[in-house]
Amino acid sequence: MKNVIICGDGGSKVLTRTVVRACEAYGGAFVYDGAKIYETNDDPSYMVLGVGGISEVTCGGIIVFGRSPVRGAANFDTGSLIAVVDGENTRALSVLLNSGKPAIGCSMSAHDTLSISGGEGNVRQLCLSRSVTTLDGHIIEPCEFPVTIQAGTPIYPILAAACILLLSGIDCSEGYCF
Repeated sequence: MKNVIICGDGGSKVLTRTVVRACEAYGGAFVYDGAKIYETNDDPSYMVLGVGGISEVTCGGIIVFGRSPVRGAANFDTGSLIAVVDGENTRALSVLLNSGKPAIGCSMSAHDTLSISGGEGNVRQLCLSRSVTTLDGHIIEPCEFPVTIQAGTPIYPILAAACILLLSGIDCSEGYCF
């Protein structure tokens, strides 16, 4: 089971809901969102944990930073976690800079690793601008791929969910749908 930790999602939980939809579509998820525990299907491939602060994180996998302030970040060490962060989230970027660990930036900016390069309606074209290494050590080279999403889903949750699927080794050549 792949661990996905969501830190600092805030009140709306749109990031958590989008990540859970993506994980459900590609293997299912065991979810603890800070209030309840549930499974999206039998034998899930992902464990999605919503945490209020970094000091609560003790496992490896993928950590996704939301836009809310991050508690317990003073001496945070990402260890074996791969960090996914909004390229415009200066608080989370500061935490990661202090930890000395790299992060996969996701935003509309061309300097980030994953961005949206086009699309309309429920389909967005995503651009992976530099290679990334999956959780199992495979390298995914820069590419573009489509993502079909629910109407009204904000940009960062789309990018973060797609990044989780990429890091999990889910083939993006036919695009994603969540």
